Amino acid sequence: MDWSKTPSILRERYKNISDVNWPHLKVAILEEMNRECLPTDSETDSHSYEIFANQFNSVMLTTHFFENLFSFEDQRHNREGNLEFEFEIPEEYFRHPSLRTSNDFSKKERETISKAVSSTKSRMNFSKDGSFLISQLHKLEFISVFSFLEAYIESILVEFTNEAPKKASQASSNKPIHILIPETFSKINPLIMEVINGFEPDTVKFFSFCRKVRNLHMHNLGVVTERFYKDCMNENLLCHDRYTETGQPVTEYARPNFSFCDYIIKVGRPVNLSAITQPFRLLSREIVFISETIIKEDRIHKKVNGISEE
Repeated sequence: MDWSKTPSILRERYKNISDVNWPHLKVAILEEMNRECLPTDSETDSHSYEIFANQFNSVMLTTHFFENLFSFEDQRHNREGNLEFEFEIPEEYFRHPSLRTSNDFSKKERETISKAVSSTKSRMNFSKDGSFLISQLHKLEFISVFSFLEAYIESILVEFTNEAPKKASQASSNKPIHILIPETFSKINPLIMEVINGFEPDTVKFFSFCRKVRNLHMHNLGVVTERFYKDCMNENLLCHDRYTETGQPVTEYARPNFSFCDYIIKVGRPVNLSAITQPFRLLSREIVFISETIIKEDRIHKKVNGISEE
């Protein structure tokens, strides 16, 4: 990637990180770079970016709130001598909010809640209440960001390629996101995809995997099916470990075929989105930031040179 032809803000942000060969270090660096909300500027932001950034920031602030709240409650219970809070959260925390001021908490209601929590944890392969709750929070985060990203791509089709809203909506519905992203960005400015691929070559391929995982959670509680497993293997989205002695593949399970996402996938077991949400969120944020930066540079160039944006 020739970073000299990119806007300085992107060159400074990605030139060094693109050379990081330790994938988990790259994710850690991105996480540190993105601790704050997505920057917004009502004077210069595109409409598409403004919508995405505000939706993204609102979800992340909400996620941070509940993760911090859970941690604060765990610490408080530990100080009071209860070291089992994250393993077995009192039933009061799971009551319907309209009942929280009621002192009438019957044994039957407790048992009903306890049974529901235990059943859900068992089905989703969790032993701790806390792990189950955080995984569901990450699921909401994952599905929300995925929807925001789809909406962003549809929106910039209308805003920057003069696509009719109805046609853009049809494209968004008919084409998977890993197809629509390069098509759309290439129409606006091919440099966008150059920067994305220079920064992380597997980004679009990873979004293809994430789309399948999203659908798996929407239709089968995230439990891996034979079809999901086979399709991902055929599309090179999953790979097998190999035995050291023989070099033969370990076929009992597979892993996502992305160096920055390490997780064991097995038929019949649910996919825990906590392991996938972080890289998906970070990469989604980066590609939107990249596209918006290049779009702004193009608009400034056209304005300086008196070129119509129509």
